[in-house]
Amino acid sequence: MGFIFAITTLITGEIATGGDDCLVKIWSPADGTCKQTIGLPRTVWAISQNSLGDLFIGSEDYKVRSYTRDPARANKGEELIELDNELKGKASA
Repeated sequence: MGFIFAITTLITGEIATGGDDCLVKIWSPADGTCKQTIGLPRTVWAISQNSLGDLFIGSEDYKVRSYTRDPARANKGEELIELDNELKGKASA
């Protein structure tokens, strides 16, 4: 557990947090449980949301990544492969 640098309330009522553990966690306000975890290669500095409920996460590597729960808008391209490779590289370091 580390420092939290970003926190926001989502349109679903859930709470999103991010920090120096390189994770964004989605929390249920009803029971305080973590419902979802998103791993990033570097410290999370900012979390924002658009009107569709998509998350935009800014991190220490100077990148802003978008995440959606809508399968029709989900990224299946190069950026997802690049992120997966960065996370694998971090785990092996």
